[in-house]
Amino acid sequence: MIQAGIAAALLFPVPEVTQPVPASSWIWLVCLGVVHTGIAYTLMFRALPKLSTPTIGVLAFVFPLVAIIVDWLFYKQPIGPLQAVGMGLIMLGTLGVQLGWGLGMRKEADAI
Repeated sequence: MIQAGIAAALLFPVPEVTQPVPASSWIWLVCLGVVHTGIAYTLMFRALPKLSTPTIGVLAFVFPLVAIIVDWLFYKQPIGPLQAVGMGLIMLGTLGVQLGWGLGMRKEADAI
């Protein structure tokens, strides 16, 4: 809510609306706000306390990966070489977290 409020305040002077906005556009905007922001984020943030910290970290990286894949599948947006490398690194990192790979460093809990 704070982020949305700050963004609205900062962006308020930017739009130059010279033509009326159709009612159908407002309906889509309200649906996006209520369904995506309201329901999806409420469900997601209610689930986070039940997840482990590594799983939450993985999800933070997987969400943008899924967005790129959906963009490619449904909107035929090509995936650039840098994006492909980044997607591969995200998948490799996710696999590493799920399989417990490490860099040879001991965790604080192991040292005690």
